[in-house]
Amino acid sequence: MYGEDPVASAKATPAAPESEPAPFAPPALAQVIKLYDASTGEQLSLDALLDRLAREEVVFFGETHLDETTHRLELAVYEGLIERTDGKVVLAMEMFERDTQPVVDQYLKGEIDEMHFMHRARAWSNYRTGYRALIETAKKHGLPDFGSVGATCNVTVELEGSLLYQDLESFQRHVKNAYVACSQAVNDELARQRQHEGNGGSQKTPQTTTRTPSVESRNHDRVAGNGH
Repeated sequence: MYGEDPVASAKATPAAPESEPAPFAPPALAQVIKLYDASTGEQLSLDALLDRLAREEVVFFGETHLDETTHRLELAVYEGLIERTDGKVVLAMEMFERDTQPVVDQYLKGEIDEMHFMHRARAWSNYRTGYRALIETAKKHGLPDFGSVGATCNVTVELEGSLLYQDLESFQRHVKNAYVACSQAVNDELARQRQHEGNGGSQKTPQTTTRTPSVESRNHDRVAGNGH
């Protein structure tokens, strides 16, 4: 309109709202993983793998701490085993050390809130993005979670990825060495605990540290197992 104040007109026209970026939606897990039977080279579906794992007493899950796909697969394995075993699954995690077990138990029972749990259990900085879903699943189903550092044996098999394709026999040998070491460490720990109880609990039970040829036994996350 003639004579209209352009400044006033501009102020009267509301700016179009900026559209917010869509939240990141990761692709379906089946699209970003490939699963193989290391003994035969057979490719497996996730359901086929879970069916096999559900028949085992202990399942070890090695991981890269900051890999999102690994964390998603950990959760899928945990949930899949809960479904296939009618909830008869125990979760053990490297993150929580033996002295924080009472805090873990309190949180799973709903006796403390998440903030106090994370602080007192010394949760890692990426707990919320990498591991929270595991704990919340355990809490939802009323299942136990145990801190594994010093309490049980979790062995990390740190090998070159090329071994899986170029030297399968060597890969299997290293994994077997880790299993034997872990079994021995658990037996040693149980013996120390019995001795500790026999002494009236007056001495602190030593932590378990295991080393085997070609296997570095730093504690590592493992998902689901009844053999703890």
